[in-house]
Amino acid sequence: MIYPLVLGSGHRLFGPDDHAHGLQLVSATPTVAGVLPPRTSAEVKTS
Repeated sequence: MIYPLVLGSGHRLFGPDDHAHGLQLVSATPTVAGVLPPRTSAEVKTS
């Protein structure tokens, strides 16, 4: 299970009542400690 976390300013990806969204894996490089931080992208709709 992956819980997306976006830091900084920008457009909101998920609203309070949104359903599941598809994320595409961009990269996943293991750190020295063995942690595998995934980098994903998603289509962002702006109004």
